[in-house]
Amino acid sequence: MNLIFLSDFILAVLSLICLAFASYTDFKKREVANWISFSLLTVALVIRGIVGIALSSTFVMTLASFFLVLIFVVGFFIYLKNDKPWLEYIIAAFFIGIWVLFRNFVPVNEYLISCFLTFGIFVVITNFMYYGKMSGGADVKILLALSVVFSTSPVFLNFNYHLFSPMLGVLPKVFLFDFFVNSIFVGLIFGILFSLFMVIRNVNDFSKKFKELFKKYLLFVIILVVLGIALLVFSIFHKFLIVFGILFLVIPLLILLVFSVQESSMKKLKSWKELTEGDWLVKSIKIGKKVIEPSADGLTEKDILLIKKSGKKVLVLDGMPFVPVFFIALIISLIWGNLLFLLLQVLI
Repeated sequence: MNLIFLSDFILAVLSLICLAFASYTDFKKREVANWISFSLLTVALVIRGIVGIALSSTFVMTLASFFLVLIFVVGFFIYLKNDKPWLEYIIAAFFIGIWVLFRNFVPVNEYLISCFLTFGIFVVITNFMYYGKMSGGADVKILLALSVVFSTSPVFLNFNYHLFSPMLGVLPKVFLFDFFVNSIFVGLIFGILFSLFMVIRNVNDFSKKFKELFKKYLLFVIILVVLGIALLVFSIFHKFLIVFGILFLVIPLLILLVFSVQESSMKKLKSWKELTEGDWLVKSIKIGKKVIEPSADGLTEKDILLIKKSGKKVLVLDGMPFVPVFFIALIISLIWGNLLFLLLQVLI
């Protein structure tokens, strides 16, 4: 059996197992233990390193493969210890720079070097998601692990998307892109269902907050609706624009729905026992002379210890469990591929 085929299959199965377990804990406790994502990333790096070394045809390639694994471990350790958001972009640039350097000037196997590119890109993507409060720390770590697992598309998935259009042509399969697009689709559906459930539980609070946000972002809503209508008009010439037109019409309402639910139903008063590192404070709290301010990084271990000593309960933002979205999106990506491209193939 082909070595890359076998390693791709093992990594895909391990990813499904890890995400299934992580989804369960995310639903049950609204937290995912770090060892799940770190173990998956470590195993993926080791497997890719072994394959890279095994497929090396010269001593220089073997030495380069060992060196690359070492560089990745050091870079990842620096990333974990970093507490400055701006430095994370430098770390991402470092990983991408290593990919450019080795790919062009040092003979090394693509199966190993590719994880530097995908990890660097996902550091940037997850940074925007985390500091934009679109995802929690556990979601970020799962995505970073998957960026190494699927840094090359699994060889047992051999289909491309033949989009016969002057604008799109024939697009090769890029698994992580498929997974990311599918995560958006699944996330929208999951978010709507979850939000509707929360709305039913808190109808009065939700309606009040929805009206406030609608008035506040009316101009933003109008701009997106106008763009959506324009795209639907131009879909006469290019049918695939129908999808984007509908999205522009629906997205503003979905955003208002999610943020209204977040403000009206997702805030929870917790004791220190219920708090976990990374929980987002809704408002600042004063403990003695120390003031703990809300931040994008969330509560630290030191903050939780201070809250423990004070005995106070704190108001935190209790987000939607998002790891199940990644689990479902991964299954869809492995079986059907990119849902958006499949839809475009029907329309074009």
